[in-house]
Parts: sequence; C-alpha cells; structure tokens
Amino acid sequence: MKCTLKYKTVLIIVIIVFSLNIFGCSKKQESKKEEKSKLNVYINIDDEYSLKEVNFIINEFQNANENVDVKFTGGIGDRKLVNNEENLIERSDIIFASRNKMIDMKKKGLLANLSDKYDENQIKERYYNVIGAYGRIGEEYYGIGLMPYSIEFLYNKDALRKLNISFPSNVDEWIKILKIYKDNGVQVPIVMNKEMEIENVIGSIIINSNVNMENITGMYDSGFNQYSKVTNMQRAFNIIHEFVRNGYFNNSIFINGDEKDIDRFLKGEFPLIISSSYYHNKFNESNIGIVREYYNNTLVCNIPVIVEPLLCVSEKNSNSIEVNNFIKFVLSDEFQNKLVNLGYITGNKKANREFTSLNKIIVEHINNASSSSILFTYNMPKKINKNIAHSIAEILKGRYTGKEWYEILKNTY
Repeated sequence: MKCTLKYKTVLIIVIIVFSLNIFGCSKKQESKKEEKSKLNVYINIDDEYSLKEVNFIINEFQNANENVDVKFTGGIGDRKLVNNEENLIERSDIIFASRNKMIDMKKKGLLANLSDKYDENQIKERYYNVIGAYGRIGEEYYGIGLMPYSIEFLYNKDALRKLNISFPSNVDEWIKILKIYKDNGVQVPIVMNKEMEIENVIGSIIINSNVNMENITGMYDSGFNQYSKVTNMQRAFNIIHEFVRNGYFNNSIFINGDEKDIDRFLKGEFPLIISSSYYHNKFNESNIGIVREYYNNTLVCNIPVIVEPLLCVSEKNSNSIEVNNFIKFVLSDEFQNKLVNLGYITGNKKANREFTSLNKIIVEHINNASSSSILFTYNMPKKINKNIAHSIAEILKGRYTGKEWYEILKNTY
C-alpha cells in the first residue's frame, strides 16, 4: 500500500513537472512569434504626390510582412522635426527624400552608399536611366528613385480645329501655337505639384538644355565664386528673354493650374496645357494630343523629368536585413505591376509595357530621359531656386538686365 502511494506521488510530480515544461516551451515559442523585426522610416518630403505614394508603399510592405514593425516619423509640414533632423536620420533605417535633400544629407555624411543595392537588384538593367540618375551623386548612388513624372506639352484637338491650326508634333510648333493664343488673350495653365514655381517649370526646359547638370550637382551650394563659373546659366536667361521679346510668351499667358483647370482643358476651355504626367489618366481621351518631340529651332530640349521620392538609407541603420527586404519588395516586378494596375506610370521597364496610346508616348519620354533631364531645381539649393524663379518672373514682365545670373548669386550669397 505504501509502495503504491509512493508510486502515485512520484507519478503526480512527474506529470506536474512535464506539464510545466510544456507550458514553458509553448510560452517561449509564443514569445518568439510575438517578437517583430523593426524598421524605422523617416519621411523627409514636402510633396503631396510623394507622400501619398510613400504611405501606399509602407502599407503594402506592412501587409505583406506582418512580422515587421514599421515605425515612421515626418511628413509634409512637420516643422517641429527640423531642429532634430540629423538625430532623426541617424536613428532611422530608411529615409524618403527629394534629390535636394539627398544631396544635403550626403554632404553631412548621413547616408549609406547604395551602389551595391543597384547591382543586387539590377536597377540599371530593369529601370530607366533617369531613375538611377536622380539617385546618383558623382559616381556613387545614395538614393533609389521611385516614381518618374515627365513634364508634358498637351493640346486640345477640338480647340485647335476651330482655328484651323495643325496639331503640333514638337515643342517648336507648340510654342508657335502658344503665341497665337497669347495674342488673343487666352491663358495656358501649368499644372505641377504645389512646391514647384511655374517660372522654374518654364525655365527648366531652357536651363536644362544649356547647362551641364553633372557640373551643377558637383558644386552644390558652393558659393558665389564657384557658381559664377557657370556662364551658360546667363545664356539660358538670354534665350528666355528672346522668347519674350519676340512675343511668344509673357507674364500674363501662364497661370498656376490645378485639377479643375485640367477639366476645363479637357472641355476645350483651355486649348493648351503644360502638366506633370502624374495626371496622365485624365489626358487619355481621343480629343487630347501630346507633343512627342522635344526640340525647336532655338535649342534641342532635354526631356524634363521629375523623380520623387528617393529611397535613401541611413549610414547608421541598425536593421540591415529589413532594409534589404524593403528595397527588394519595392523594386520587385510584382509590386511595380501593382502600381501600374493602380494607374501609375512607374520606373520599371517591364511593368510599363502595358501602356498604349498617349501613355505610351509618356513612357517613351521617360525612357529617353537621362541625367540631363533632372530639373535644375533638384541640383541646386532652394535658396537659389527661389531667386531664379524671381528673375524669370521679371523677364516675363519685360524687365531683362542681361546680368540675371550675377544678380541671383549676389542676392543668394
């Protein structure tokens, strides 16, 4: 009897210990499951288009990777972060920024060199040249361009037919039509993101075609003496003056447009428009035409293309595995196809094969773009850009001095 009782007691103790071990193991496994990798993202952008895209990218990545905890800070108008920006960047893994800000961060030693990521993800082979051009400084890459937008010259076919005007096939012919409408008091909207001054949109076509953008990047915010060596900048202002003097355009022809003006253009209320290809889906109608060739008798125009935002990586990132996974996810053909299905024109060659008609011409423009297509505003500090916009506005009013570039630098530095 005693033996049986002792046996039962031992058996109960064994069962309890065994149960505790199983419970403990399951808790450990459960704890492991609950542990998540972390990815810290800093959104350092001022453009509403880009913010919308960044939010979509982060949400899609989070949905596809539930084991990753994505924490992000920043966004448009979050000025309280400015004083603490360098600290934020150092604590982040991924940074979304414009090209200007990428150059600023690189100069401060805050960004990792992403040249190896270009090789690993075959970016040069799978994506358009301009995507890499926006992320390159010198011979190294510090950003990966995500979404390209070309600046397009469009016309309403019905409006032109009313005046028996032939459809323009290049920028030169489009500008001649612009003169006809200017002489009749008809205005032309320029529809871009809110941060882009319309004067710099006008100037970008001419400045980009006269000034080596690689050289401009190399002397970023270098001061009066260095920038004074870029003599072709004044030539660009001279050309703008010639267009004004010959009556092609002035300060009253262009207006700062929005989506409502696009709708008016589609109805024929505006015969011409200059717009970001961000709105390409609105223009895909039979009565809308697009200028295919970027050249005129005065100059060969480089196709102006904006690429925003840029994906950068902090030099002090602490989650390299998830950084690599994030980059691979964003650059994957699967995700790029998803963007195309949502109506975006991407930087991915394979995904963009689906586009036809007017959208196919936009894709051609992006395909033909290069480092010369980077808008000068993204290769210069904002303080210079504001002064350039002011000088172009003055020229459009007929106030040309012939010393615009000198005056811009003097007022900046």
